[in-house]
Amino acid sequence: MEKSRLRQIRDKFAQTASEFAQMTGLEIRTYSGYERGERKPPVEYLATLAQKFNINLHWYITGNGSMFLPAPENTKLAEELAKRTTFGKRLNFYQSEKNLSDSEIAKILNVSENRVEILGLDEAEPTLTELKALKTYSGIAIDVWVDGGQQNQCNIQNLTSEEQKMLEFLKKAKRENLI
Repeated sequence: MEKSRLRQIRDKFAQTASEFAQMTGLEIRTYSGYERGERKPPVEYLATLAQKFNINLHWYITGNGSMFLPAPENTKLAEELAKRTTFGKRLNFYQSEKNLSDSEIAKILNVSENRVEILGLDEAEPTLTELKALKTYSGIAIDVWVDGGQQNQCNIQNLTSEEQKMLEFLKKAKRENLI
């Protein structure tokens, strides 16, 4: 039996049914009924999925296309993130704008809350896996997360040689339209 599209979304964010229900403002019984196909979610709930997770409702209804909508680079949020000078500041701003707790960010990134705190304080650079998770969750391009979308904004002197290599890899991948 094919997984419901709601289950596919939940799996993409690596959440339990209870966690995802809470993230989307539902009681677990209500959410479980939607996921199992016992009831159809109302339009308001679908709007929440689209707004909070950038879900492509055409995909949700028909199964055609991509699960996520491509996020335009010039969205207000991406522009605001780009104004922040460090990854930690961008992460903290996003967290504040989306009203996400450290534990919710930790679940999105599949890391500990301590790691979220370290990233938010700019005491470490994000891994490629963490950046991909942010891109998937937020719909905002990796380069905006890395350096505000402006390669010259990133302070390369503060990066380790491994982190510099990762940044160069990301820049190359972007140039070749891989990300």
